[in-house]
Amino acid sequence: MNDVANFPASLIENHEFITACARYGEGLLSEEAVKKKFRFDDDTWASLGDNEALVEAIEAEKARRIRSGATARERAQVLFARAPDVLGTILDDGTASPRHRIEAARELRQVADNGPYPASPQRCSAAACGGVSVSVKSRNGKTQILSNTVGRVRAAVS
Repeated sequence: MNDVANFPASLIENHEFITACARYGEGLLSEEAVKKKFRFDDDTWASLGDNEALVEAIEAEKARRIRSGATARERAQVLFARAPDVLGTILDDGTASPRHRIEAARELRQVADNGPYPASPQRCSAAACGGVSVSVKSRNGKTQILSNTVGRVRAAVS
């Protein structure tokens, strides 16, 4: 049915497929998501497990992802995505301690405001925030530093 399934060697060389299968084995992707992405029917999916070289390539990718920390990072991201719901429950719970409700509000504010930037813009170098930093020294000896980060412009004179 699927031309790709007729060429298991091409699947072994397809890094995207091997990574998707490793993520499926780690519980980060569902079987349906992998089958849909690569357009496999149930019979093709079932036959993939019979290819020993393919299984070995997937196991090797899983081991590489564990050693590099990619698996832990992705699992943490999945868990962290649930944090706003938990914090919202604490914030809305009238029986919770006021201190806990305030802490939940602070955390929610931090998560909502952080975006793609480091937590503190004062500690954000132009390179870390995806921008440009220019230093200009004038004749009177003052140095002006202009920093432009995506969505933020700062100027400092010393």
